[in-house]
Amino acid sequence: MKPSCRERPGRVGRPTVVGLAGCWSAVMVGCLIVSPEAVGWSERVSGTPSTLSMAGLVPPFALLPEQLTGRALVPVGGYVLSPECEELVNNLRRRGVQVREVYEDLCVPLEAYVISKGSSSPSKSASAGPVIRREKRCIPAGSYHLPSRQPLGPWLASWLEPHSRHNLLGQLSLRSGDLPAAAECIIWRLPQPLPLWTGPPRLLPEERQPLRPITEALLFGPEGAVSYGFQGTPARIGEWLDAEHFLQVKDNKLWKVEARSGQAELFADSEQIARSLKALPKISPEVIQRWSTAVQFRFNPDRSGFLFDIGDELAVGYFDGRPAVQLTRSGGRKEYVTFSPDGRWVAFVRNGNLFAVELTTQKERQLTHDGHADVLNGKADWVYEEEVFQRHGQAYWWSPDSQQIAFLQFDDRPVRRFTITRFEGNYGGVEQYPYPKAGEANPLVRLGVVTLEGGQPRWLPLPADLYPPAQTLIVRVGWRPLPNQERNLPPVHHGDSQQPSGDGSKPVQDKDRSSARPDNPHHQRARYAPYAYVQNRTQTWLDLLVWDGLEQAPRRLLRETTAAWVDDVGAPHFLPDGSFLFLSERSGWKHLYHYAADGRCLRRVTHGSWDVQDVLRVEADQQRVYFTARLTSPTGVDFCRTRFDGPVELLSEKGKTHQISLAPGGKLYIDRFSDPYTPPQQVLVEIDRGPIRRLDTNPVRERERFRFGKHERVRIPLPDGFVLEGAITYPPGFDAKRRYPVWLFIYGGPRMPTIRDEYSAGRLLDQSLASSGIVVVRVDPRSASGKGAQSAWSCYKQLGVQELKDLEGAVQWLVNQGWADPQRMGLSGHSYGGYLTAYALTHSKVFCAGIASGPVTDWRLYDSIYTERYMLTPQENPEGYRRSSCVEAAQHLHGRLLIIHGMVDDNVHVQNSMQLAEALQKANKSFEMMVYPSARHGIRSQHYQRTQLEFIRRSLGVNP
Repeated sequence: MKPSCRERPGRVGRPTVVGLAGCWSAVMVGCLIVSPEAVGWSERVSGTPSTLSMAGLVPPFALLPEQLTGRALVPVGGYVLSPECEELVNNLRRRGVQVREVYEDLCVPLEAYVISKGSSSPSKSASAGPVIRREKRCIPAGSYHLPSRQPLGPWLASWLEPHSRHNLLGQLSLRSGDLPAAAECIIWRLPQPLPLWTGPPRLLPEERQPLRPITEALLFGPEGAVSYGFQGTPARIGEWLDAEHFLQVKDNKLWKVEARSGQAELFADSEQIARSLKALPKISPEVIQRWSTAVQFRFNPDRSGFLFDIGDELAVGYFDGRPAVQLTRSGGRKEYVTFSPDGRWVAFVRNGNLFAVELTTQKERQLTHDGHADVLNGKADWVYEEEVFQRHGQAYWWSPDSQQIAFLQFDDRPVRRFTITRFEGNYGGVEQYPYPKAGEANPLVRLGVVTLEGGQPRWLPLPADLYPPAQTLIVRVGWRPLPNQERNLPPVHHGDSQQPSGDGSKPVQDKDRSSARPDNPHHQRARYAPYAYVQNRTQTWLDLLVWDGLEQAPRRLLRETTAAWVDDVGAPHFLPDGSFLFLSERSGWKHLYHYAADGRCLRRVTHGSWDVQDVLRVEADQQRVYFTARLTSPTGVDFCRTRFDGPVELLSEKGKTHQISLAPGGKLYIDRFSDPYTPPQQVLVEIDRGPIRRLDTNPVRERERFRFGKHERVRIPLPDGFVLEGAITYPPGFDAKRRYPVWLFIYGGPRMPTIRDEYSAGRLLDQSLASSGIVVVRVDPRSASGKGAQSAWSCYKQLGVQELKDLEGAVQWLVNQGWADPQRMGLSGHSYGGYLTAYALTHSKVFCAGIASGPVTDWRLYDSIYTERYMLTPQENPEGYRRSSCVEAAQHLHGRLLIIHGMVDDNVHVQNSMQLAEALQKANKSFEMMVYPSARHGIRSQHYQRTQLEFIRRSLGVNP
């Protein structure tokens, strides 16, 4: 995917577009650009540019003085030479000139110094002065930046400044006669300093050593930090500001960037921020320093200011230097702090209660009053935060008009506590927190709405006979715009006799409207009303409920069911006429459906054996939707669009994983993409036109120093016809006639693929083991693949059973290739991957060794919401829990097992590993175990990595 780099009409020469680039750093420069035509690098033969020999360049270069002579020159910020000038640049580097490679395209106004054909050199015509012309020119990625702020800056200027008597172009002109016929522009000058993304260029030929092997030492960075591969450092491009501008970090500063050209202006000025913050009398110099040099902020909605903390208190600073304002003085930790959509309020949770503070008056209002350790308002408890809200615990939602807040209240009093023992100090300590195990009591949850004017929250009614609190989950909450005919509905008395309709499409009406209060401000001004997804605890159905008034019973717009469980597949997209788009997996594939305002299904918008991933934009007037999908490959992500009743159009390149950031309005978007062999890159694209500008070429030059084993994507057919997706990393110098030990890395959790069309060839762990002579394999069992819900349902009510069959099939396929040693097959994984490892070694004889890290060992020990989604409750599915247990099969352990666990893991409790260890001991089975006393679920340390590597090599009989 290459952007066009357009010349002005009538210009001589051709645009230059160069491929990849590498490790990022940002350098702000004012630049001169020497065009290849100007240095005699190309000439026109029959109207076509061609490359000249370096013979014309090296002799003048040999005349460069070792020291600057004559009048001292004041250089500009630096110089940029085109990618074709690599040999000239390398000669400069050999002289000690510092050179950086440019990693982005920039189209910016320039000043061109012009010498016509036949004129004298610049040094001879200095009195007349050069002719200056302004125009817009594209600097292609792959160009070379020569900063002037370096020891050889003056020496460099003596050869590149147009008025210098040593001017390189003048030397070329004297030796070769006139300038080449195609040459007109000699030097391209940037009139203003320019922030550039740059990185190290390719090594000089004489610096290139024999390729080094990738060893274990490369896995660990400074202070033992774990490195995850040759990924480079992608450009830090942030959110869109409008249809044509986005934020980007360069030179450790935050810039507002014109998307199409790359021209930038400073967005966060450190002096202005410092001036704003200094208006607060008690603010410390450390806080001022931290925020005046920051590049990440919690913006207010119009991005004129940002939230920051002063101890436990909240304050707002401004980018234009306006005095900062301290918002709170109440003490206590503030959690999940957000601005209202109109920017006039800030909401937060403190001590289990919801609060709001007005920016203009700094008046703090308490919106709920019954929160405490076991009752949380607006903040998810442990199981909801982990399994429903994906580890983001905010559980309140502003209405779009900033008038109301919907929130969930979590009552954990029915939930049993789990105790974790800590081991620090002389006496240690304990932690206790509500943790519902499978089949045990869940938190009681209810949905409330509160206004900023104060008053008691309104609890939205849910009929207890249809939604018994102990058996009900509320998994998504939001606001929908009310069509005109639904606004200002009078409130309705909610009595015990109300019964919602059972067909899932008709509104639930209350019989008694006598208590309607048309003067109620909630209804007179209502433009938005809440909706919620409500499920039974085992998640076999999902209801989309809407409330037309805060005191009315809900209407059920639809009930979603499938052949197994129902996932929350994302928010509905409500349209101005009250209809909405809804994602459903009822067919076994995730697709879009269009529903009428009353819940009638109007049409299926997409269909086929592929999944829609995310809806990015809906254009209601055009009846068009933009979305990402696994359209062309189950392992990739494509960018697509379709009309509600039309075919799907592919907008992105096949064979890659694309992350799309659409501008708010207009047709521009940022495409962040990679493939299995290409590190992440970024490009600006215009819909219906194509690539405009490369934002991040990210070549990762350090890869050129090392010897990589071959990395290959494979598809593994199983006897029942299903095809697994996998990847293999071979040892360097792989010989298919030999027998190699094999190690499999797995995760395998439902709907969690690890094989994707994104960069994986540079994994350090895989390459390190391959350098030791081990073939490394990664594979997804069908339930973890990206091949639709219908594949994931294979694990329903029997976690581990089908996954193990798939792993055994993959091993047999590897053995059939002729080079895999069937006696030396091992596997490892963490969390669900740890479970599958322990399950495989207690239910199969295929593997000689395994590492179970942080494993669930019996699903009765894990939390309710995750486990019951796939297994139902232990009371409903006792045989499934028995078949899925590692503990109950401990006596069948085969091979060498290493169990690893963090002892304060609050997710998968160490209880899992301890119960497995005790069962293995009772069965007189040998195993190894490593515990980390202060580690939670994410274990990260050199010791953790080395323990696993040593076990792998020892078990497979391989030396490092």
